[in-house]
Amino acid sequence: MAGAALFLIVGFLVYLVFFADDTKKTQSIELPEGRVLNIYLTSEWEFYDCKFELLEAHTKKVLIPQTHFHWERYFTFESASFKSTPESRTKFAFLVGVKSGIVGLVSPEDAEHVLLLVNPAKSNFFAPDPTGLSEEDKKMGGELLAALKTDFPDKILVLSGTREDVLLKRQRDIERMRQNFAQMDAASQLGSKFSDVLEVSWQPTTIVTNDNGIIEARICDDQPSITWLGRIKDIPLTNGFVLQVSNGIVVGKTYLSTTEY
Repeated sequence: MAGAALFLIVGFLVYLVFFADDTKKTQSIELPEGRVLNIYLTSEWEFYDCKFELLEAHTKKVLIPQTHFHWERYFTFESASFKSTPESRTKFAFLVGVKSGIVGLVSPEDAEHVLLLVNPAKSNFFAPDPTGLSEEDKKMGGELLAALKTDFPDKILVLSGTREDVLLKRQRDIERMRQNFAQMDAASQLGSKFSDVLEVSWQPTTIVTNDNGIIEARICDDQPSITWLGRIKDIPLTNGFVLQVSNGIVVGKTYLSTTEY
C-alpha cells in the first residue's frame, strides 16, 4: 500500500514537471477598434515561450488564439549600473500607431527590434521567424512595419531576420567597440599603471619579458567583426595594442592593425 502511494506521489510530481501548464498572462492592453491584446509567458526548460492573443473587448471573442512570437532564455546579466533578467526583458513595450492602427511589441532593453506586429482591425499579425520567412510573409511584415513607422518617424525600427536587422546590429557593434576601445585607449597612456589598464581592458593574449626586463603585453580582440571599425584617430584598425611595461608603468605603446591578424 505504501509503495503504491509513493508511486502515485512520484507520478504526480513528474506530471507537474513535464505536463502541467504554467502559462501566465503577464500583460494586457486595450486597443482601438474594441480589441484587447494579451501577452502570456510559458516556462520551458531553458526559456520563456512568449505568446499573444487578440480578443474582442466586450464579447471576449477570440480573434487570434494564443500564438508564439518570441523566445526569451533564462539568463541574468548584472553590472554596477544595469541588471537584465528574463522577467524584465519580457515586460514588453507597446507601440500603438494612432494613424496606422498597427501595434508593435519591443523589448524594453532593445526598443529598435520589433518582435511582433499586429493589425487589430484585420486580425492579422507578423512575427519575425529566425528559421526563415516566405516572400509573402516578408512583404506583409514590411508593409505593417512601414505603416507603424508613419506614427513613429523619429524611432529606428527594424524586423529580425532582415537586411536592416543585420546592418543595425553591425552599426551597434561598431559603436560599442569604439566606446570600449576609447576607454581602454585612454587608460593605457604612457605613465599609466599597468594594473589600471587591466581593470578596463581585455586580458592580455600574450605577455613576454624581454632581455632588458621590459614586459610586452599584447591586448587585443581578434574577432573578425572588429574589421568593421575602420580607423580610430587615423590609426588603421584598432583591434588592440602592445604595451611596454617597466616596474608596473606603461612606458611604450604600439597599435595593432588588421594587417597583423
